[in-house]
Amino acid sequence: MSIIPHSNKIDTTLRDPLIFKKVFLECETGLILIDTDACLLNWNPWFSRHSGLDLEKSIGINIFELFPILQKSSVERAIHSALINKLSSVVSHSLNRKPFPLVNSAGNPLHQYIIVKPFYLKNNTTYCLIQINDISASVNREKQLIAQTKTMRTISDKLAQEIERAQVTLDSIADAVITTDESANILSMNPVAEILTGFFVDDVRGQHVDHVFKLIHEKSSEPIPSPVMLCLERQDIIANENDHILLSASGEHFSITDSVAPIIDEDNQVLGSVLVFRDVTHSRILSAELNWQALHDPLTGLANRTQLEASLKVLPKKA
Repeated sequence: MSIIPHSNKIDTTLRDPLIFKKVFLECETGLILIDTDACLLNWNPWFSRHSGLDLEKSIGINIFELFPILQKSSVERAIHSALINKLSSVVSHSLNRKPFPLVNSAGNPLHQYIIVKPFYLKNNTTYCLIQINDISASVNREKQLIAQTKTMRTISDKLAQEIERAQVTLDSIADAVITTDESANILSMNPVAEILTGFFVDDVRGQHVDHVFKLIHEKSSEPIPSPVMLCLERQDIIANENDHILLSASGEHFSITDSVAPIIDEDNQVLGSVLVFRDVTHSRILSAELNWQALHDPLTGLANRTQLEASLKVLPKKA
């Protein structure tokens, strides 16, 4: 491991007072030096540019006469603390209601972070050095972030309201509704869907819809392929009005009508599906009863003339 030896040699040019004068003149922060009576001794060109005041005409004038806005301000208290108590102070822009009246090239006020400290020379006299830092860029970025945060919060609140409104609507309708993702995994179920399937959404969220939505044919009792999978494969609406029986987790059977629609975004990508189904058990029983009554005598239970004629029509004709 190599160690760079410490050099005791110091560039003597750095001791030249002209170097420090050049630093003072080219510094990109405001530098002000005032005496024990708070009268101006000097300030750098940066401060002249942003204050619009002529240095030569201002030297010897009390700083509070040059800038009356500073009277009874945080800056005034900091200056007195430096000259009388010999204490340094920091004046934050957020707490400083009366900053120096400085503007940028566009005429906009500068946001300032000010350091005030006692300054000593060889004669042991206490002076006051004021350093002004332009933090306008940082403050503007902070304001933009705050504005963006407020905008995002507003959007988030509106989205939450829309979701709540949609959920209330979903919970209020008479049909059962199940939503899935693009892989047919359950995202949501409304209360009617929970009743008909016999599953609670919190127990089956993320599971495949076929675990919850099991169908058989009404007459043959044969399993019916998943309409959700068919919808996602075809990217089209699949609707059924007849012959579907839903097997509930509780063991009940429900005659249903069902339809499935794909959820497709503006880029034509399938995001999932919406399955809507309705319990029509009662209406199918009633329809069967009415159909039986139309074809049978109510007293004997025997087939009536209408049923007889219908049966004769299907008999094979003799050659």
